[in-house]
Amino acid sequence: MLNHPNTGEDHSCASDLPRHRCGQSGLDLPTLGLGCWVFGGGEYWGAHSQEDANAVVCCAVEHGCNYFDTAEMYNNGASESSLGRALQGIPRHRVIVGSKISPSNVQPKALVEHCEASLRRLQLDCLDLYMVHWPITPHSIRHFTAEPIPTPLGSGGVRHPGAVAEGGEDPPHWGEQFRAGEAG
Repeated sequence: MLNHPNTGEDHSCASDLPRHRCGQSGLDLPTLGLGCWVFGGGEYWGAHSQEDANAVVCCAVEHGCNYFDTAEMYNNGASESSLGRALQGIPRHRVIVGSKISPSNVQPKALVEHCEASLRRLQLDCLDLYMVHWPITPHSIRHFTAEPIPTPLGSGGVRHPGAVAEGGEDPPHWGEQFRAGEAG
């Protein structure tokens, strides 16, 4: 049972979801993750209740859905901020947090700045999964997987770098470029 510190609500009835390996990363994700685009409101989604986000996150964790997906561009960072607030008081080892960076921000200096901003908004020291958002280009993969991976990515700020693939298959231009740049 997990009582969220912000609401005190009881979210029991936990059950374990099946888990699957995320590529070759060693990261095991539940078959169901929670997309947090709506968190933080914004023009597209309209008004947002932080209390609702808190309750949804707590309930998801209790039911074994402990992977939370967000992105820097979701509601101009408000999604990350809202998720960060909702995660407060939940033991860090109980959740897996992934965020995404825009392909236009993957040059080494910008990558570090944007990753650090995501970590601040999420109130985390480390992202479990940090991905280049769709659409993926050879240019963004080359920068995102360049050796050495710049801090904070190379110093524990990110456990697993990755990229978003739509349709379940790797685009043919990823090939060895992405696999050669994997860290972890």
